Amino acid sequence: NLQMLSNFKIPLPPKEIQQKIITEIEALEVKENKAKEEIDSLKTEIQQIFNQNHSDSKVKRLDEVCEMRAGDFVKVGNISKEKKEGSYPCYGGNGLRGFTKTFTHEGLYSLVGRQGALCGNIHLVNGKFHATEHALIVRPLLNVNTIWLHHKMVLMNLNQFATGTAQPGLSVMNLKPIEIPLPPLSKQQKIVNEIEKIEEKITILKKAITLIPQQKEAILKKYL
Repeated sequence: NLQMLSNFKIPLPPKEIQQKIITEIEALEVKENKAKEEIDSLKTEIQQIFNQNHSDSKVKRLDEVCEMRAGDFVKVGNISKEKKEGSYPCYGGNGLRGFTKTFTHEGLYSLVGRQGALCGNIHLVNGKFHATEHALIVRPLLNVNTIWLHHKMVLMNLNQFATGTAQPGLSVMNLKPIEIPLPPLSKQQKIVNEIEKIEEKITILKKAITLIPQQKEAILKKYL
């Protein structure tokens, strides 16, 4: 209440110290905005790599490029929030749901959320994991690079193919006929190598952004 607020005390440094705090915090905010702009620019670069006209590409239906199947049902009570010894990550329609004692797949796969407002979101997962019936497991067919296909599908914005309003969903039948240009495997690998270099830069920038709040805190502690 107002009584409590009126008794609440805050440190009030001299005006020149206040100005130093403002200047240093504003410099961090400029750095943060610049990093965000760089991330957007790098993401655009990834799109441009895929949008290049590869004369050696062949137009293929999605079902000629990969197999898509829903995962297996798991009871909510069998999903633990914390990772325990002998448990495996459990992925649903919106990514990681928790951990289970069972796993359905092992290896590197793209998982596509197939139900809800966020259907069409894609996660690249590796190792042993349990995919629920709300996720589609994408298994590339011969001559298709898993990571290339993952990035291609992310850029396709699969959410646009969802049907239903109250509970939007992705139907494998609707996804199968979608056509995409498929470059030769060697070209796919070259694209993946380029993207991985860009993603390394994005990771470094994202890490720098996450450190900014504690850097702001350090400035306040230094002067107050």
